[in-house]
Amino acid sequence: MTQYFVAGEWLFDDCSEDSDWSSPDDIPDERVYDEMDFQDRMQWDDVKAELDTLFKKNIYILTGTCGRWNVPAQGGRFIHSVDDLLSCIGHLDYIRIYDRNGHLYIVITTARTITS
Repeated sequence: MTQYFVAGEWLFDDCSEDSDWSSPDDIPDERVYDEMDFQDRMQWDDVKAELDTLFKKNIYILTGTCGRWNVPAQGGRFIHSVDDLLSCIGHLDYIRIYDRNGHLYIVITTARTITS
């Protein structure tokens, strides 16, 4: 189920009585995209609040590799706050953040291959 479909269904269920929509297909694309953006921002606010809570309790080490022309270079950085984290990953497009048994995982890919 795509995010577009979910947002359209939600809009139709919530707003169809106040509009002239007879089905989710009648909702203008711009309205659906606005709703998707709103839902993304709300979800980010929730994730950011959870991350703020984590960073108040712990300091994390962000490690990884960076492909270079001769060999992949390994590196790391101490992460004390959400701002520290965003300074490392804020420019990236495809990010999945999750916690498993007290370990914070950040999966980053260069193409949209991340699945839920």
